[in-house]
Amino acid sequence: PLMHYSIPSDITVLDSNYNGYADTLYVGDTGGRMWRFRLTGTNPDDWTGNIIAFTGTCEGENAAAGCVPGRKIFYRPSVALETGYILVAFGTGDRAHPLNTAVTDRLYVIKDKGQGQEGDAPVYVDEADLYDATENALQDGADTAKETALNQLLSAGNYGWFIDLDERFGEKVLAPALIFNKVAYYTTFTPNEQADDDPCVTGNLGVSRLYAVAYKTGEAVLNFSEGNDTDSETVLGRADRYTVLGVGIPSGLVVVIPPSGDAEILIGCGGGLCQEDPLPGNTIIPVYWIQW
Repeated sequence: PLMHYSIPSDITVLDSNYNGYADTLYVGDTGGRMWRFRLTGTNPDDWTGNIIAFTGTCEGENAAAGCVPGRKIFYRPSVALETGYILVAFGTGDRAHPLNTAVTDRLYVIKDKGQGQEGDAPVYVDEADLYDATENALQDGADTAKETALNQLLSAGNYGWFIDLDERFGEKVLAPALIFNKVAYYTTFTPNEQADDDPCVTGNLGVSRLYAVAYKTGEAVLNFSEGNDTDSETVLGRADRYTVLGVGIPSGLVVVIPPSGDAEILIGCGGGLCQEDPLPGNTIIPVYWIQW
């Protein structure tokens, strides 16, 4: 009865207890809600579906003053299993209206700690339960701001973080996110400003970007902007979270591991293929491969 909106994306399928059977599904909807479905046992009557996160500050089509309806989720999330919870990474953006500039979309990483439903009422995480990592206080803030940010992220009541895409009008996520080697990757599209605001006018190729942030904190992890470096030190800050890929709407990210073992990230961008080197990590040893 809570499924009021369409679900346009693929579904992320998880075997959380490693027994070879799918038991947990994650998917978002166009109302800005992230869902978790649990397939417990072989009887479908025992399966459950719950909203675990909401990307707005109110529900419903008629938003009251100061009320932000859910930001749309068009693509499946990426997940990472941690001790005691599951991290769910995704971004928001309206694929049906890529030139829209009226919404400030976001990058998200949500902690699924089992939140779900009490009786007939959904119990979900919203921005009040998340750390606002937009200003990147952990890297750019003063010592007191860094301490405050860290305390918020480590508190028992924290359920993850979000980053507002507020530096450019209309920037949005139009592809799946990816968690790889403790880094959350996202691609975004920003329409160009143009004198004629008719969305049917052709030629607005826009700008595509790649974001790479620490999956637990939203901090920059790669030196994408050398302008804040010193002669003796590499400095990471808010500007290092992203790099420009080119024009057009970028694809999601694909990790390729050649025989050398050095991973590469491939992204469709500007009618071609962009390549980025991920954050180096430990050697990857494949145990088995299963395709759902």
